[in-house]
Amino acid sequence: NMDEHEDECVTCGSAFDHFAESEELFSIIDALPLSCKDLSTRESSQQRFVAIIDKYQEQPHLIDPYLGSFINKLFTIALSEDVQPVAMHEAFKYLHRLSKFRGPKFIVRKFSHEVTDLHLVLALLQQQNKGDRETWETRYVLLLWLSFLVIIPFDLNLMDGTSQKRTVDCILELAETYLQVFDKAQDAAAYLVAKCALTIYNGIAWG
Repeated sequence: NMDEHEDECVTCGSAFDHFAESEELFSIIDALPLSCKDLSTRESSQQRFVAIIDKYQEQPHLIDPYLGSFINKLFTIALSEDVQPVAMHEAFKYLHRLSKFRGPKFIVRKFSHEVTDLHLVLALLQQQNKGDRETWETRYVLLLWLSFLVIIPFDLNLMDGTSQKRTVDCILELAETYLQVFDKAQDAAAYLVAKCALTIYNGIAWG
């Protein structure tokens, strides 16, 4: 019973009534491009970020009023044209942490879902080194994002140019590629395949 669960949370010693460190998390995220330039600062910032959200593991919903803003800020950094690779990957590490904390199916609904995002995500995935063990979070989040984009009700064939591979084929090839890796990106690829199958079955976007 939901009411009983809430009563238990109120009486337990570690319960919180709000997410108290929102401003600190905003500061950590805003400082990310600079903090990434120094290894020790980068590591300490990430550790602090993780420590804060882990504090709310029993009440993850408390982050929800700020979650969209955290995600938007991190994507703004990661997708900036002049971002350094280390900062881009660090932003994706933070996004993965939020996904792990709040749940991938919940967090992905906060991602941008414009038609134009599709080619952006595909291009970024095609640029990744799938053998780089230090950047698997980037590939995981991008695959998760792609799994959300493929269920948008529009005809993918309308996005195809005359001299390039079909968008549908690019998506399926990427999914197949990442099903064969040995990191968490494989889980996101499996989720992508499931969404592709659902989309094909429903005839939503794969004319």
